[in-house]
Amino acid sequence: MILSRRNPLFLLLGSGGVIAASAAVLIYTVPSFKSAAKERWHRWSSPDVPEDRSVRTVASDGTIAYAEPSRSLLGTNSASPNIRADFEDRLSTYFTEGDDGRGVLLLDGTSPAISRRISDVADSLTAIGVSLLLRSEAQDPDVRIIIRIDGPDGKLIDWEQKRLKAKEHQPGEWEIFNFEWILRERSVSADHHVSVFMTCDEKVSLDALSLVFRSARPFRERS
Repeated sequence: MILSRRNPLFLLLGSGGVIAASAAVLIYTVPSFKSAAKERWHRWSSPDVPEDRSVRTVASDGTIAYAEPSRSLLGTNSASPNIRADFEDRLSTYFTEGDDGRGVLLLDGTSPAISRRISDVADSLTAIGVSLLLRSEAQDPDVRIIIRIDGPDGKLIDWEQKRLKAKEHQPGEWEIFNFEWILRERSVSADHHVSVFMTCDEKVSLDALSLVFRSARPFRERS
């Protein structure tokens, strides 16, 4: 009698195992299922844009500008589609003086996000390039540049990231960390938003950040 009561449970567990095994076989053997599973995982693992981000403003004369999330970025030209940050503002709460007596950004966790509406920085956006100087004492720090594209309602359109590889990292030394996301077949609209930020699991020093938006045609700033 005890065995008969357990049989339905065994059958249920067995059926669940068969279904899971069948799904795994489909994912790993059928290209379309594998691609769909990969896409779902990619979208599910997308990090949220930090609340501390650039704020877009439109003046009464129609001039568009951006208030950056950190005073350290105030040295950049907000009217330019391309951004340069040297983190030299000593009044910033993010400011840390480097070995050369100049400023660096000390990152521990997630950085603020530099955000731009695509129509303000590109005409037919084709690529987004990020370059910076980085220094970490850790042997294998989990440092990532993250680029995320969202719709005007904040809904995720697509995202990509680049992680610093241990074999390309020299602990305690300043090194260049680059990432260029070429959009290829990804179609984006003028009202979509691009957000760029960084994450790390160790304290990392950053300097000389450059952010470039590449267009298919020469970009003419809107007045």
